[in-house]
Amino acid sequence: VLNTSFNLKGEPIVNTPGEAFRTFCQSGMDALVLGDVLIEKPLT
Repeated sequence: VLNTSFNLKGEPIVNTPGEAFRTFCQSGMDALVLGDVLIEKPLT
């Protein structure tokens, strides 16, 4: 659960699914839920 603003340092707050996915890819988050879609990063 994300309990803060959804953005990276120095970036504006996420407003679109595309921005959410880009921020997710650049962050340390493990998973992102967009509507009924779960996106997970591979385990390394």
